Amino acid sequence: MTHTSMTMSEAHAVGGKSDGSLHQVTPVELATQVLEAVRDRNELDTSHVDDVVLGCVSPVGEQGSGIARVAVRNANYSETAPGQLVHRFSPPVEPQSMTAAQA
Repeated sequence: MTHTSMTMSEAHAVGGKSDGSLHQVTPVELATQVLEAVRDRNELDTSHVDDVVLGCVSPVGEQGSGIARVAVRNANYSETAPGQLVHRFSPPVEPQSMTAAQA
């Protein structure tokens, strides 16, 4: 069986400082907002989503949990849409793109 991998959409959340303007927004809330934006921007039927790959540069504390799956659920994606966290200590877009392409 041949599988075709396609990146439907890509979005980035800004980085921040501990005392910056986003310091009260939790990592899960920020990831949820990104996934909602992807869904809304593409008028996406989330029942067709095979995987959500979420990148995190520093997966510690709340960011180190099952943040990808929690954000998928919080963004009201289909219950069948999985979420995975890819962490690298470098800009996160390249590893996620490569991981998604290998799926």
